[in-house]
Amino acid sequence: MKSKNIAINALDGQDLNRAVGYLLGLAPREPVHATNADVEGLTTPFTLFDVTYIYRGDGEIADAKTAPVKIIRYGINHEVRATAPSVTFIDHQGRKGLASVDMFYTNREEAELEIIIATKGQIADFDPLGDWAQCGKLIDEYGIMFESIQHEDGKMIQAYLRGRGTSGPKGVGKNHRVAALRCLLASNYAEGVPMIAESDQL
Repeated sequence: MKSKNIAINALDGQDLNRAVGYLLGLAPREPVHATNADVEGLTTPFTLFDVTYIYRGDGEIADAKTAPVKIIRYGINHEVRATAPSVTFIDHQGRKGLASVDMFYTNREEAELEIIIATKGQIADFDPLGDWAQCGKLIDEYGIMFESIQHEDGKMIQAYLRGRGTSGPKGVGKNHRVAALRCLLASNYAEGVPMIAESDQL
């Protein structure tokens, strides 16, 4: 996976959104589900992976974990007059079930991407530069403060962390959102932001 360091103040637009998304641990892409082609020719039993969720009383996710699933049959189940392939599986609690292959993942890493999307979100949906609600949430959560400064490019906004003051990491930008996101990056990266090319996410 190719990466390079980019100066924080050089980041803007989608590059700035994406850099903050990586910092926050958002999913870089959708997970890839298992397909019939992935399992054809495998000898049963074999293992696929699923995600199990525990929900709070208000419906929010309390916990999520990947879990191995033992596949004990693959193919067309003529007993139920099926016309497409399916699997018979035993889950991590020993329960037996019938499902299509694309309900599961071929490896734990893909299953973990589902958890990240469910609990944190996906970079593709992350737009704090264009969405004040997303940016405002970050400003509140990290205690980002602002002041106007005179910059070589004219009057700019400088952002800093409340807990560290103006002697700590700062971000400068043409508006509050740009400054806030650059400040967040500056508080975590001392020598520029390691950026991964979009083509290397796939």
